[in-house]
Amino acid sequence: MESIIFTLTYGDEWIPKEYYPVPGVKVVPEWYKKMETSHTKDKTDNRSVRESQTIKRCMPILDSITTGYVIKTHTDIYVKCTDGVISFEWANDTSDTITFHPAYQVVNYKNLELPHGAPKLRNPWGIKTPKGYSCLFINPLHRPACGIKILEGIVDTDGYTNSVQFPFLVDEGFIGTIPAGTPIAQVIPFKRQSFRIKFGDIVERKENDNVAKMLRSTWINGYRNRWRQNKDYL
Repeated sequence: MESIIFTLTYGDEWIPKEYYPVPGVKVVPEWYKKMETSHTKDKTDNRSVRESQTIKRCMPILDSITTGYVIKTHTDIYVKCTDGVISFEWANDTSDTITFHPAYQVVNYKNLELPHGAPKLRNPWGIKTPKGYSCLFINPLHRPACGIKILEGIVDTDGYTNSVQFPFLVDEGFIGTIPAGTPIAQVIPFKRQSFRIKFGDIVERKENDNVAKMLRSTWINGYRNRWRQNKDYL
């Protein structure tokens, strides 16, 4: 098993371990935990389960939630707006938790008007991956909106091991507090490989038809039992 190393680049003395990065499986969202796998009362009747199943039975949803690691906010962040200008305050005032990219750096980004530039969350964590591995930084998947969204990106963390900063956008109309410990970024390490696009022919069509037949041969758990592979992030 490969290792991914998170190292504090500052804040050793005032960032509680409660807010350290964790595997995604450790912070499964509450909505997912509370959801039933199906709405039928008889969970032993696979046909009824299939006809009333929820997305909690969808393995791709679960895998996307639990893949990789989650970086959390390490302080309460208050978002306010005065005369149309967004600004921020944070409970732990020992560092520049949020700074700004100049407006010219984000001109035409997603066709948004950002006259005051893009705010940037100072992430205290440097990340080191094995040689040949990079990290994809995205907004945590399938989680309730927290008020801000980072600009996603890929960093070659086998060489660049300093902290990766998070430019972000504030959700339209959001004013309020983002509590410390809020998942703010999902970090997915991956091995760099070269790919070339090709298009399938009769061989792939037959393979796809066979997979479809196997999937239809059982009421439930066809994908999970036949094709899904375990993905370990410890």
